[in-house]
Amino acid sequence: MSVLLEPPGESPRPRRWSVALGTALALAAGLLVALAEQQRMLPAPTAAPTAQIAPAEFEQRVFAAMSQPGFIERAMQAANQGREREKSRTWRAALAAEPALLNPRGPFTLSFGPTETKRSALVFLDYNCPHCRHLEQDLTKLRARESDIRIIAMPVAVLRPSSSTAALSVLAAARMGKGTALHEALLAQDGEVTDAIVRLSADRIGLNWDELLRMRNSDEVKTEMARIAVLAQRFAVQGTPAAYLSSGEVISGAAGPDRFLAAWAAK
Repeated sequence: MSVLLEPPGESPRPRRWSVALGTALALAAGLLVALAEQQRMLPAPTAAPTAQIAPAEFEQRVFAAMSQPGFIERAMQAANQGREREKSRTWRAALAAEPALLNPRGPFTLSFGPTETKRSALVFLDYNCPHCRHLEQDLTKLRARESDIRIIAMPVAVLRPSSSTAALSVLAAARMGKGTALHEALLAQDGEVTDAIVRLSADRIGLNWDELLRMRNSDEVKTEMARIAVLAQRFAVQGTPAAYLSSGEVISGAAGPDRFLAAWAAK
């Protein structure tokens, strides 16, 4: 399951309300989708079809549908699938208009794998996200087996204030030529990626801490961080990890490597 996006620093109470509201909205959307797509589950009207359904009959149909075993689960699934399809449509349109989205170049690029390949993906991640860590392990193993896969990491900060300093640190390290090394080191952690963890990891890969801090606080790095956040918003990233594949498919959550291979093969 992916992690709900929310600005860093918010208290737990607003977050609980946000999750509850999001769940309610998703259920309502799923109910409408299910009613539209699963008419075979509803009792047939006794009267001849008309252009409009009376409120009482509509209510009866709703309750009849909701009484079916597993309806809530199917409604939620239908809502999630609808959102994923819309994300994929948006992503395919953007990719057709801007192929360079999957071939970024520049000092901040966090890329793993060959530049020229038909199997690539942008992966939005948070360094405090446990699902992102699992996905990193799976994709690392996959790249070891399949040499033509390219992964472009897009760090975002959504879970904790420390997520922001971690992401900025990795982008600063990239500007200093060691971004991929710090990226891998931070995703190998088990707990929260605090500044102390970032410093220890930076020391281990040979980065000067004072120089890293100066780069992290530079306008150049902050601008790159903002650019990635705009991309995440543009493509409706709602949780981490979120992978946007060259096949046009969007994969949310820590899906296994077989899901990626199937999506690339289906193109």
